[in-house]
Amino acid sequence: MINFFFLVTIIFGSCNNDRPIINTKKIVKVEQQKAVPQKDTNTLFTPTPITYDSTKKYIYLTFDDGPQNGTVACVDLCKKLKMKATFFMVGQHASSPHLKQIVKDIKYSYPLLLLANHSSSHANGKYKYFYNHEYMALGDFLKAQETLAVPYK
Repeated sequence: MINFFFLVTIIFGSCNNDRPIINTKKIVKVEQQKAVPQKDTNTLFTPTPITYDSTKKYIYLTFDDGPQNGTVACVDLCKKLKMKATFFMVGQHASSPHLKQIVKDIKYSYPLLLLANHSSSHANGKYKYFYNHEYMALGDFLKAQETLAVPYK
C-alpha cells in the first residue's frame, strides 16, 4: 500500500442561498487501495430528487483533476464512511485501462458518488486563453462528456 497526502477543500453551507460559512483546507493522510472492478452495464441513470432540511448545515465535498492513482483512496474512503462526494474528472487523465476503471467505479457508485465533467484538457494550463475562447472551451467540455461518458450534464 502506498501512503499519500491529498488536499481536501470543504465548504460548509446551509441550503438556503446563504454564502458559505467556512472555507477551510485540510491535509488528510490516507492509504491507497485498489478499485473494485465493476462491469459496464450501460444502464441509464435516473436523477434522484434532492430534499434539503433547512434546519441542517451541509458539507459539499469535491475532488478535482482526476482520475489519478490517488483517486482510488478517496473513492474507497467515501464509500467506507458513506460520504457523498463529487469527482470532477479530466478526460485526458483517463488514458489507461486502470484510470478508465476508476471513472467507471465512480460513475456506477451514484448516488453516493457523482461523476462530473472537468473538461478534456484542463485547458492545458492556459486558462485565460482557454476561457476567452468559449467555443474552444465548449468543445473541450463536450469531448470530455463523451470520453468519460458522464451520465449527467
